[in-house]
Amino acid sequence: MNKRSLCFFPMLMLLFAFVFCSSAHAVASNDWTLKIFVIPPDIGWDSEEGHSIKATLTWFESEINQDPYGLADHDISFIFMENPITQETIANDASLIKNSKCIAALNFASDEINRLLIPQLGYAKIPLLLSHGEEVWLMDGALPYPYVFALSLYRDYRTTALVEYAKKVFSPSVNNRVAIVGSRFSHNEEREAVICEDLLSDMNWPVISFWTDSSTFNTFSLLESEIKSESAGILFCYVGSMATREIWRGVRGLESQFQIWYPGIPNELFTSYNGIVFADQSMKDAEEGIFINIKRKLWVTRAVDVKSEVAAGNAYALASWLFEAIKKGKRVDPDTLIYFLANAENIPFGDQTLEISEKTHRPEFRNVYIIRIIDKAYQLIDTLKIKGL
Repeated sequence: MNKRSLCFFPMLMLLFAFVFCSSAHAVASNDWTLKIFVIPPDIGWDSEEGHSIKATLTWFESEINQDPYGLADHDISFIFMENPITQETIANDASLIKNSKCIAALNFASDEINRLLIPQLGYAKIPLLLSHGEEVWLMDGALPYPYVFALSLYRDYRTTALVEYAKKVFSPSVNNRVAIVGSRFSHNEEREAVICEDLLSDMNWPVISFWTDSSTFNTFSLLESEIKSESAGILFCYVGSMATREIWRGVRGLESQFQIWYPGIPNELFTSYNGIVFADQSMKDAEEGIFINIKRKLWVTRAVDVKSEVAAGNAYALASWLFEAIKKGKRVDPDTLIYFLANAENIPFGDQTLEISEKTHRPEFRNVYIIRIIDKAYQLIDTLKIKGL
């Protein structure tokens, strides 16, 4: 071999090594970053809620990517879906999420959208974490959809909360009665009225139950013979918003001492109906400053300002939930992720920490506010830690 060949050989080896290392580095770089899909709220990103969610998740991205160890030795990248999902775009959007090559999706859409989205993504091999979820059924038969999780308790928590509150403040007697009015053929109201009957029965409380067709306009006429002016007690109303307000007017007309407790969603239509009692897991979050520490943390560490504390708090909880599952599982394949998501503990959620139930894919417990309408405003009267059914 001549000198020129001897000189050329090391140069060839050096070039080969350079190309090999560059190729290996490219593969490592692609695998290094974990992509996470983010579904916007129904009002889009250009809103206080949208800006606050984006700001919180971008804060996480900066914190993790500037850490030498990253997230379980990975960087992260949030892929923000451009437009909100609508009923018209649901099929295409579900396909987009499935084919996104993301390890998970954080979902801030409303439950109207979630109700349509869950069946399409329940087995899609990409964990879907819902910021909401109170009004959607996560179960497919006896088990939850394997790839869907929610921060909220299911809607029947309201019944549990009101019954627990009744234990604290009420003693049944001959002149202090408990009554339930429920609507037949209305799935949620009928089911929850039966749950209320069962819970009160477990306490050995005598209960008067009334059943009506939800289409019946004059619901109060069915109760008038039982609710006398000298009577007192609690009336649980499982007949919808409009009929409950009608019953309230009837009770007032009889000058009865019965209190109306409504295990449905509080809304502004009720604010003139003094004394009605509600239970809600999130209504007072903003007023009570539940997520103020999250807002301060984002500002102090990276001067990130959020306008909606609640939106930021929900985003912080969802991201923390996912990241802890990745850390504990040390892998990001779908089966590993859903196991650790379903068995998560200590998820930071304002002034409480959440543990997830493997049986429901929701929190085991959440704080629930007991609220009464006083002087045309919702006033907080108690806070209870309630277990999801």
